[in-house]
Parts: sequence; C-alpha cells; structure tokens
Amino acid sequence: MKYGVAIWVALVLALSGTGGVLAHSLASFQEKLGRDEPFYKPIDLKTPGFELVDENGAVVGNGDFHGRVVILYFVCAGCDEFLPEQGEMISRLQEMVNISAMRDLVQFVGIAEDHGGERGEFAGSYREKYGIDRSNWMLLFGNGGQRGDVARLKAEFSGQEQAEGQGTAIHVIGMKGRWSGYFTGFDFNPTNLIILVNALTNVDSAENDGHQDEDEAGKGFWANPFGIFGGGS
Repeated sequence: MKYGVAIWVALVLALSGTGGVLAHSLASFQEKLGRDEPFYKPIDLKTPGFELVDENGAVVGNGDFHGRVVILYFVCAGCDEFLPEQGEMISRLQEMVNISAMRDLVQFVGIAEDHGGERGEFAGSYREKYGIDRSNWMLLFGNGGQRGDVARLKAEFSGQEQAEGQGTAIHVIGMKGRWSGYFTGFDFNPTNLIILVNALTNVDSAENDGHQDEDEAGKGFWANPFGIFGGGS
C-alpha cells in the first residue's frame, strides 16, 4: 500500500523516542506530546455538542460516535479546491489509521462551512479529489440547510485556537466524547496524531471493559506498541 512501509518505520521510530510516558497517565502523555509537538494543544474538555446531517440527509449527533475516536475538522467550502493542504493531510492520516488495527475504532468527520448546493455531489467530489475512503469518513452539513449550527460549532471548537492566533485545526476526540486536543496547521508530524489516537483507543477501551485503570491501560499500549498494526503477541 502507498506509504505503508515508510509510515510503519516512522511510527516505530516515534514510539521508541517516547516509550513509557503513558505509564503515568494519559494526561502526562498529552502534556509531553504538547512539549514535543509544537503544533499540538492538549485539552481535556467535554466535546461541544452538535446535531448535523450527512450527505444523505440523515441526522448525526456527536453521541453517535461513542466508542470510537473521532478526528474532526472543518471543511472550508469557499476556499480554493477545499483547501488542498487540509484534504491531503486528512487523506494521509486516514491511510495511516486504515493500515492499522485501529481502522474500526476511528471515525473521520469533516464539517462543511459555507456550503451551497447538493450535499452528495459536494461530498463525492471531496472524496474523489483526495482519495478518501468512505468506510470511516463522513462529511456533515448544517441541519436544515442553515449555517447557524455549523458557525456555532466552529466558534466553540476554535475559541482557544483563535485566541492563540492559530490557523486550521484537526481535533481529536476520545471514545467517551472527551475533546483531547487539536493539531494546528499542516506542518505537524502526522505520526504524533496517530500515536495520540492509539493511546486513546487503548485507554478508553480498557476503561470501557472495566479491566484496567488509566495507568494500566497506558502501560498496555507501550508493552505492545506493534499492536497498532494488528501484530505482536
């Protein structure tokens, strides 16, 4: 698969440089990631609620993603070609997720701004342009054709981002709906986002099963980092 070997090597190298940090807690891992990755802002807040519609008109709310890590971003429909750097980054991140064992645990969610016209055509054009796999990706639109819900949601997600003078953000939300931070711009190391996602799948899955606390879940992640690819013991 395209980029497969290079991504695998990059991920292993990144893991070897940060091993053990989750043994303390997810919070300490996020803090360390925030120090190591200048484009990541750690957060631990309840995710802003939303109820939008997908390209087929079905209502989708943030509660529908419980049990999956969500990678959420806003699509600027009025930008030149959907803002190419963003689409290319999302495509790359999705490829990295989908070659791993996390494929069914991660949902990519784009939210369209300033959209006019047919939803299905818009979503289809986006998928085709950037090679997006629709199996774990969806594009959402303002409910009832109004921009109000999307504008409010973006304001809630981007309040801190704008205050810090940052640009476009890709947000990461845990399986229980906790907003775990965001990556700004397009110069961040995508492997760092993937490692955060994997940490969240391990911690939240363990807590949901009731077998481990946060610290033990973190230890489990580092005890078998190759499990991200579905291998290992």
